Amino acid sequence: MGQYVQAGICNRAVVSKRQLEGRVTYEEFIEEVNKELNLDLYNIIDDEENYIFVLKSQALDKDKLVEFLEEQYDLCYADKVNTQKIIDELKNIGSSEDIINLAKEKKYGNFQYNDYTYENIYCTKWKHRVMVEYELIVYFIQGKIFMECY
Repeated sequence: MGQYVQAGICNRAVVSKRQLEGRVTYEEFIEEVNKELNLDLYNIIDDEENYIFVLKSQALDKDKLVEFLEEQYDLCYADKVNTQKIIDELKNIGSSEDIINLAKEKKYGNFQYNDYTYENIYCTKWKHRVMVEYELIVYFIQGKIFMECY
């Protein structure tokens, strides 16, 4: 049994309002979320059931993303052939939507779009964990990490 370690850029996060009712104010919740996500980079959508945090398109600037990934791939991967294919393809992409679509195609093992549900935000003001659904542009996936504790 094992797990994969993944690192990515959070494109979207969803938190159900039901988890917060009667426990915390909106302001306190946003303060705690801002510890996990830089909310300057996200649009916050407040619908009937959820708070939805969506990465602003200007935050996914192609040139900055390429520069960031080149540094990350230099640190993480010995085989530069596969990572260079990703970089080259990203250099020819036009918009943040195209970047997300490339990730959703899952052409590359270390550049894909995945979604997760984690109990990950801990609000210290009311000592309660909040279930968060994340959608990530994953740029790092590393083999199985064996879980000997199980």
